[in-house]
Amino acid sequence: MLANKAFVPKSSLGIKPIPSRGKGGVVTTYMWIKEKQIDDGAEGLWRIHDNIYDLTKFVNKHPGGSDWLVLTKGTDITEAFEVHHLTELPNEVLKKYFVKNAVTERNSPFTFEENGFYRTLKKKIQPVLKNGSKRSYTKSKFFTDFLLVLSFLFSIFAVKFWNFGLGVFGGVFLGMVTVAAHNYFHMKDNFRMYYFQFSLLQVREWRISHALSHHLYTNTITDLEISMFEPLLQYLPVDKKPLQKVLSLILAPIMWITFFHKPAIERLIDFPHQYRQMKLTDLVGLLLPICMYIFGKENLLSVIIMWNFVLICGGTYMGFVGLNAGHHHPDVFHDGDMPRQSPKWPRGI
Repeated sequence: MLANKAFVPKSSLGIKPIPSRGKGGVVTTYMWIKEKQIDDGAEGLWRIHDNIYDLTKFVNKHPGGSDWLVLTKGTDITEAFEVHHLTELPNEVLKKYFVKNAVTERNSPFTFEENGFYRTLKKKIQPVLKNGSKRSYTKSKFFTDFLLVLSFLFSIFAVKFWNFGLGVFGGVFLGMVTVAAHNYFHMKDNFRMYYFQFSLLQVREWRISHALSHHLYTNTITDLEISMFEPLLQYLPVDKKPLQKVLSLILAPIMWITFFHKPAIERLIDFPHQYRQMKLTDLVGLLLPICMYIFGKENLLSVIIMWNFVLICGGTYMGFVGLNAGHHHPDVFHDGDMPRQSPKWPRGI
């Protein structure tokens, strides 16, 4: 992920960016989470609001899976704690792991005041979720599974009949199932979250860059998904020279078609430093080309060519629809815009 060496805009929300932002070079998801520890004041443990907790003995007991706590050790997890826990039970559990009060202020503008907007919303949404119909969950699972089947079928048929038109359909369905599967890595560990990895993207990395970065600090200066294409693409409201605007129109499609390949290449480059974190599930993405080879009954080179074509089509769909259209519409707030607050809303978030 490229950092902007020439210019780092200031946050209109008072958020301090990670140290590497603006120094040039590649910023990986693991660098982001590691450098976040520098300004979070968690003292090597876990910080929630202004308290420090040692959750070491709770990691393997965590109902959502151990990854969430393993990845965030040494950071302020206030936002993650607030948005993923709707009841008061987690607050009671926390009391057993309290260590001390934090000595620094939080590097975040979000206050979570008891009678503020967000906690008021949480209280109102609890009975709705508890008594809501389960049909929507069932339908979501069905369509996600169905998209996966379609992506495999069209990819296999594409190589079997050597038809790039079928490959386009295989790629688009792969992009769709990747978008759908991303909903599942936001949840506790489950098998559907690994559908995401058929695109060569990785659940563990996206739990950092998307769930813990983008969803918690959406479109701010510390959002890794904002800086991942800088300085080539600038999503924050900075003054762009005419040449930059023209280059953006040229570079954006290139970013989209390499959307699935780019993180995989970065992962290979960073392998000497990250191999200890690898898991067997990281190989899930290879099941698609293996099935294309076994059932497509073509030579290995043909399978590799068609598989990469499918990945390009899927990446283009994911980049254009999932990233650009879904996250960066002109009406969506970006750090640097004038903060928007309705006088009817309670203060605090």
